[in-house]
Formats: sequence, C-alpha cells, structure tokens
Amino acid sequence: MTAGDWPEAAAAYAEALNRFPGSRSLRNNATYVAQEWTRSIEASGDALAVMQIASKLREMFPGSDDIARMGIETLKRSIGSRIDGQDYDGARQVIALARPAMSTAESHDLISML
Repeated sequence: MTAGDWPEAAAAYAEALNRFPGSRSLRNNATYVAQEWTRSIEASGDALAVMQIASKLREMFPGSDDIARMGIETLKRSIGSRIDGQDYDGARQVIALARPAMSTAESHDLISML
C-alpha cells in the first residue's frame, strides 16, 4: 500500500473491522481514512465523486454511520467554503446533490446560510 491510497486503506480497515468489530482504534483509523479520502477528492471540486465515495463507504462499513458520514461532512465544509467565497450557485448545486444524504435540519441550516 502506498501513502495516499485511500481506497486500499479503506478496504484494509473494512476487512480488519469485520474481524475485530469492537476495536475502537481500528474504527478511529477507518474514520480518518474516510475523511482524508473524501477530502482528497473534494479538493478537485468534484462533489459528485465525493457522494459516490460516501455511498461506497456506507457499503464498506455497514452500521458505521460515523465512517459513512465523512463524505457528507466533507461536502458540508465544501458548501461553507463556497458560501464564504460568495459562490452561491456552486453552494446550491452541492446542497442539491448532498441533500438526499443529509438530515432535513442539516440541509435547512445550509440553505439558510445562502
């Protein structure tokens, strides 16, 4: 495995958590990998790819909402950055994309920032 190979790292942690489901250390590391994987993709500005990774994380880590939510948390930060940069159309597009995976309160909070 090479540094920054987030998909391979996520697969390794998913396998390890299947073997040792109670390991807090493995869960924390898997959450970090999920966060960094989604951030690395979000840096390219591809919100759709982040959503696809979020979906993949839900499949890889069933029942681990904290890990699966990393994609949504990354998109929420992206939306906030777009709003701060006054890219309101871009923020609306990402909200529309991420809305199905967000809670109603989360999407309303983000929309109210526009």
